[in-house]
Amino acid sequence: MQGKYAPTALNSGCIECESGKYAEFIASTSCESCIAGYYSPNRSSVGCLPCVSGQFQGSFAQSSCKECVPGFFSSVNSSVSCMACSAGNAAYSASSIRCERCLAGMYQGAASQSECFKCMQGYYSSTTGGVYCLTCAIGRWSSEGSPTCTLAAKSYFLDPLTGDAKSCLTGSNCFGGDFMPMPKKGYWVNWDSSNDAGIM
Repeated sequence: MQGKYAPTALNSGCIECESGKYAEFIASTSCESCIAGYYSPNRSSVGCLPCVSGQFQGSFAQSSCKECVPGFFSSVNSSVSCMACSAGNAAYSASSIRCERCLAGMYQGAASQSECFKCMQGYYSSTTGGVYCLTCAIGRWSSEGSPTCTLAAKSYFLDPLTGDAKSCLTGSNCFGGDFMPMPKKGYWVNWDSSNDAGIM
């Protein structure tokens, strides 16, 4: 019978193949082992099943497949091992079939990782798959996880006409972000002249 074997013609009955092995043909004298990348979960199997994507099996004669751990993936069936995600990518869960690129505003500088990190305040990453974050230009600032530096740094403000970051006006307080300069006590802002604060 398929799935069973008899070592010699003198055997009175057939013996079941163990899990992890199989007998494809009638009158088999032995069972074959499932090769790496395949498994046989039951006794008396007539063949082996491939490990599905997201799983692997690196040994022969196995009854199950193993999950790829977070940070690793397997994109094809019958894999004998899992591939590591490269820097700038992450596999967030077990049994991943692909790695996800870090979103803009995030990064991952190492391989085999299960998460991406947000860029800190004052840093940015404008592309997906970033391996590090860049420092905002002088006068610029960003909130955590930002793809660009759209805010002004402390002691700077954003020119409402050009969008450029400029140093705080004389006689003014600049709190950064998207706030405009606030005149200090005894000053007023003269936008029509030198953009400096005038004395009241």
